[in-house]
Amino acid sequence: MKYAPCLLFCFSVAATTHAELLVNGGSLGLQTTVGATNHVWADPPSENVVFDRWEGDVSVLNDAYSWRTTAVMPAASLVISATYKAAPVWSSTTHILNGLATGDPNAVRLTFYFPLNPVGVIFLFHGGGGSASGWFAKNVENISFLRDAVAAGYAVAALDSTDRVNKQWDGSSSITNMDVVSVQSAITHFSGLGLMTADTPKFAIGMSNGGGFAPKPAYHLGFHACGIFCSSGQPAQIFSLTTVPTIWNLSRNDDLYDHMSFLPNATANLASLTAQSPSIAGELRENLASPVYSRRFLRVPGCTVAESQAIYNLLKSGGFLDPQDFLLADPATSGWASVLPVGLAPYQSDIADQLSCCYSAHKFFSDYNNKVLQFFGARRPPIVGRGPIRSIIRQTGGTILLTIAADPGQDYQVQASPDLATWTVVFTSIYSGGTFDFTDAPTPTASQRFYRTLSP
Repeated sequence: MKYAPCLLFCFSVAATTHAELLVNGGSLGLQTTVGATNHVWADPPSENVVFDRWEGDVSVLNDAYSWRTTAVMPAASLVISATYKAAPVWSSTTHILNGLATGDPNAVRLTFYFPLNPVGVIFLFHGGGGSASGWFAKNVENISFLRDAVAAGYAVAALDSTDRVNKQWDGSSSITNMDVVSVQSAITHFSGLGLMTADTPKFAIGMSNGGGFAPKPAYHLGFHACGIFCSSGQPAQIFSLTTVPTIWNLSRNDDLYDHMSFLPNATANLASLTAQSPSIAGELRENLASPVYSRRFLRVPGCTVAESQAIYNLLKSGGFLDPQDFLLADPATSGWASVLPVGLAPYQSDIADQLSCCYSAHKFFSDYNNKVLQFFGARRPPIVGRGPIRSIIRQTGGTILLTIAADPGQDYQVQASPDLATWTVVFTSIYSGGTFDFTDAPTPTASQRFYRTLSP
């Protein structure tokens, strides 16, 4: 038997370099190469919820608890989903601290909201030229932080600087600083209303000129922690004296006061904290620029999906974005508003804020909400009754999946018992980012098993 000759061909199939990551309830940046760092954003929450965490194949994420994070693009198709948790709908109250009439331009306003049994109160200090009401206005980034803080159980309070002409905070360092005295008056007011006690943990958040001021009341009035945005904090000497843990949150392209001085000065101030004996906790984070994406402007109140897409398209076609959708120039000077049609003009101020955040300019940003609240949470005592077991699910094979509604920054133990008398620690979460899962595998002979959480 004869066989016809045949030719053998060998094909070399190169591994694909195209990565896929499906994002439910959010958006993904333009990077598709395996191993590339891409940007991920959760869609803005509705009024009665706040962002909780990402679920699914979260091992590719830099931070599963941040609504804006990055992902290393995987070699296989993976899925992540944005999840949300219930949040109270609330409104603020305003009190005049210095007793002047409401319409008096020199009136110092204290604007606040207290939930029942707050885990602490966060005092907010505005930037130069600002006011207490600015924190509670419909500014997307400010409101986002307040909503996340209230959902985490905090009271929030903002007050005007006593200087109502230039609207700057008192720069003196003594305990007689008129704005430190004003903060003490606010504490006295809240105590008189029964909203807080001497044991209620106190925290500070300051933006820009308010960031320079925030370490002063934190030091003089015994706060539990301090957060500084777009500033290094003043004076530098206070960080060799204070025992208040401090977190700095800087913007990479902040040029209002020359970011290149903010970064080294904040670094030096952090070093002064940690050089103390014992060392004082501190963190320094720098927010980098992020791409503009088609659903970014859904964060603007009232803006629809179609309008957000239209704004993005106008910026893209107008030459304001690079091939990866990063802003090519500072939006404060780039002239982007020239492409905005009349119908979208009502959104201009909010669009400008969102672009400033994307460019990482001198603007309060909500990108680090979870990191600040986690830092604060680790500096206060645990609250009895918080951190409950949200759900218990028996999985295939008999394992038990527990979801714990943890407070950011708090340590938790999950304990198990066969009889409600003898308890054994089966899991410990240290410095939790928030809600977490735990899988338990009871012995096949166990007829019943009870669970509880403790925050040691």
